[in-house]
Amino acid sequence: MIQSHYNPNKSLKQHIDEVAKAAKAILAKHSNIVRSDNIENLLKYIIDFHDLGKAIPEFQKYIANPEMYKGRKLDKAHAPVSLLLWIAYAMNNEIDPETFLLVAIIVWKHHGDFPTFDDFYYHADEFDDFVYPFEKIDLDINPDFEPDEIDIQDSFDDDFLTNNYDLKKAAELRIKGQLLFSILIEADRTYLALSKDSLKLKLEVEDLVTIHKNIVSDYLTLKSHNSNQNARLNNERTEIRNEIIKNSTGNSNIESVTLPTGLGKTMIAAEWALKHRNNQHRKVIIVLPFLSIIDQTVKEYKNLLSNFDSESLILEAHSIAERKYRKDDIGDAESEALNKFNNAIDFLTDTWNSDFIITTFDQFIYSLLSSKNSHILRFHNLTDALIIIDEIQALPTPLWQPLSFALEVIAKKLNSKILIMTATQPDFLNTKELVPNIKKIFAKQNRYKLVLKYKEPINIADFIKECIERIERENWNTKRVLIILNTRKSARAILDYLEKYIDSKIYFLSADVVPKERLDNIEKIKKNKPCLVIATQCIEAGVDIDMDFVIRDMAPLDSIIQCAGRCNRNGLKPQGNIEIISLKNKNNKLYTSFVYDQTLLEKTKILLSQYTQIQENEIFTIITKYFSLLKECKDIGLINTEKWAYWKEELDLKKLLRGDNKKYDFIVASMDEDLKDDLLNALETEDRWERKRKVRFLKGRIAKLTISVWANNNIVPEEIAEQIGCFYLLKDEFYTKGKGLELKSLDEINASIFI
Repeated sequence: MIQSHYNPNKSLKQHIDEVAKAAKAILAKHSNIVRSDNIENLLKYIIDFHDLGKAIPEFQKYIANPEMYKGRKLDKAHAPVSLLLWIAYAMNNEIDPETFLLVAIIVWKHHGDFPTFDDFYYHADEFDDFVYPFEKIDLDINPDFEPDEIDIQDSFDDDFLTNNYDLKKAAELRIKGQLLFSILIEADRTYLALSKDSLKLKLEVEDLVTIHKNIVSDYLTLKSHNSNQNARLNNERTEIRNEIIKNSTGNSNIESVTLPTGLGKTMIAAEWALKHRNNQHRKVIIVLPFLSIIDQTVKEYKNLLSNFDSESLILEAHSIAERKYRKDDIGDAESEALNKFNNAIDFLTDTWNSDFIITTFDQFIYSLLSSKNSHILRFHNLTDALIIIDEIQALPTPLWQPLSFALEVIAKKLNSKILIMTATQPDFLNTKELVPNIKKIFAKQNRYKLVLKYKEPINIADFIKECIERIERENWNTKRVLIILNTRKSARAILDYLEKYIDSKIYFLSADVVPKERLDNIEKIKKNKPCLVIATQCIEAGVDIDMDFVIRDMAPLDSIIQCAGRCNRNGLKPQGNIEIISLKNKNNKLYTSFVYDQTLLEKTKILLSQYTQIQENEIFTIITKYFSLLKECKDIGLINTEKWAYWKEELDLKKLLRGDNKKYDFIVASMDEDLKDDLLNALETEDRWERKRKVRFLKGRIAKLTISVWANNNIVPEEIAEQIGCFYLLKDEFYTKGKGLELKSLDEINASIFI
């Protein structure tokens, strides 16, 4: 027997048969559009060749007893041999260049990441001196073939794509490669990761759970009866929602909804998805920028689907989600077993094996544009999907063009239907706008006005003094007041002073506060009682809170408009003010300069310079001009698109999304009394794969209690935290509930050391 795997023990033939069966099951869940363009034939080549290299004697020696193998890692490498066999077969059978390339990269790299052309040249020396028993494999290859006859660098023309494909066609080929890669790596792991009980979740096409779109209107009617809502605004929301749903047809691949904040985009999106959800569009993927919106949206969808098994239908795919999986057709006992420390839970959640996926920008962008094996694993689930992207303006401008190219390919070539929603549409995608008379709808809004005070910067000490005076003069204790700052430090300074003068509840929302506490605070703020909320930008987009008035430190225009959506959100109060100030520190440095791109600020100031006040009904015209200016002067990602589409260079998505400054992550373990013991138990597990699974199982609990801090010379992690493995558990004295991270103690420690 030519052995393929050790535990469980499988022959190479058995494994290839299983991978073929799993791939067939994956394709069966997709439409004919996805299966077209020679996908099935390409997959057959890929599956047949991907593990053929395992027949080399050195690999067979290794797989017989991996723990006892003493040879070099390179000697047993099977993927390079599989590639050589494919090259030889392709040469003998005059395989066309596109097929040759796609099969080659996936066969060679199916245990790694999607490669660049440079990878082929860099690793060329790995392909020499392999011994292969050709008599054991029935392939149409010249019997005199010798692996060292192939010059790997001559086989791959690094100018093949740039010479033969324009950027659009290159993006289509890249997406095709990612689709094939995704199907193979999921199929390759299916039988290894899943037990017989859970295999049917992957191998059988389940009946679609029927959910009628009318469930949304019924849900909203019941909700309006059970809460204090603005009848006029509700009628407007209903009228707009009905128009949007009517305007959405099967003819348009990418659609958009541009509406003022607070007009019900979440439920518009839900009804849009349910209208188009069918056997061709089974999966709904909801993409959101911030964890605070995710938590709110998950609760909304669970309430909407409360008459169904929502735990089975909805999968949360983000950093603080618990790693659990449930399907109603396998029963509670099997579901519980599935969620123990095993491969199945990781595999089923990582492959997005649910009807409704609620995820973050980061996870979606990684799935769409990343070269990483772990991200491409779920790429095929982005096809035949209904994808809702909310608050798309939060995406950094250097990702605008790569995203637009990729989305257009999966929409037009791979049968996905996409909905872009925001109040501030950056307009870098070609979409069909579903909102009739956008200008008219914006012009009807009169919930707030922007009061522009930023032209005369104010020192933070003077601002605090002014706020203290206003607390009594304007009776803040009976109102709902929101102050949004640009830095954690300025937010904390204002909190520390104002808490002494305010009698109503005070809430602090900052990245210095763990996500669990932030989300709890948002729920308390939603109860609509008098309060003072001091926050950083994490409050801006999509958070469903309704405040009497807002003070906002200067920011780019789209951020200002998003934060304005928290003021008089439901239109039940007199017109509210959003005061835009410009705050500076004791060294006369503007806080806004620490956070935002200067070009964004410059364009904002140009547009606002002619105003002292801006009514809500004027917003649409101004924000449209703003994004037009940005498209003319900002890098919207042409170089990144070329890197990705032409396989020149792996995109550093983490840097593009979050910047490249180093951070320290600290866990406030004291807020979960069992976490430290559970983490120690996981890290002490002897088997490295079991250890890895146990740590991953704790990932959601850890993320809920994690604070990220920019690395600097003043912070030595070991001084403020206990290190356990690669994790830092923050010492109790460095965190205060309600206020977050406390580094004043650290200043005292450093001063003592200095003295």
